[in-house]
Amino acid sequence: METTATLNKKIKKEIFVDTDGFNRKQADYNRKKQIEQNIRFLVKKLTKQTTSAEFYKDIPTNFYKAVEKGFAKSNPMKLKGQKLVGLLDIDTSEIFNLDRQYQAVRKAKEPSMVEFTVYAETKEQLDKFNACQKFINAYKELEPHIKLYPMNMMQGTSHAVRWNMRKNELEVNHQWIKGERF
Repeated sequence: METTATLNKKIKKEIFVDTDGFNRKQADYNRKKQIEQNIRFLVKKLTKQTTSAEFYKDIPTNFYKAVEKGFAKSNPMKLKGQKLVGLLDIDTSEIFNLDRQYQAVRKAKEPSMVEFTVYAETKEQLDKFNACQKFINAYKELEPHIKLYPMNMMQGTSHAVRWNMRKNELEVNHQWIKGERF
């Protein structure tokens, strides 16, 4: 016979997916990749050099190094990249603008939907979730017949359910299910 601890470990029911949070992180990641592509294109255009993953750790310094490499044949005095940029009248405003934009999203990583999903992991959490679902279904069934006030429903359930203003409907409060402060 299985113990309750063994039974609790087997439970994993999805109770909430933060799609808005996922979409924000995905947008940041996509923006980071787009900026990297723009930088790659610009560096190739200005210096005929390719960029590596290391390039993005210090874009200004690595850009000047790329200028030195790109113009090595026409630089017999071995001038530094900053001097070459000035002598060759290369406009660096775009690369520094891209660097500024990149710094805002440099830590962005490709998100996984699993990171934004909350699961009921114990029988108690699953029972709470199912009870809230029953309450919401009863609310929906009664709603066409009488005026119901969602904020009163939230207050009446001690915020076990909450009103989602974007979807205009009651939903299970996953924080309450998990026993977190909300």
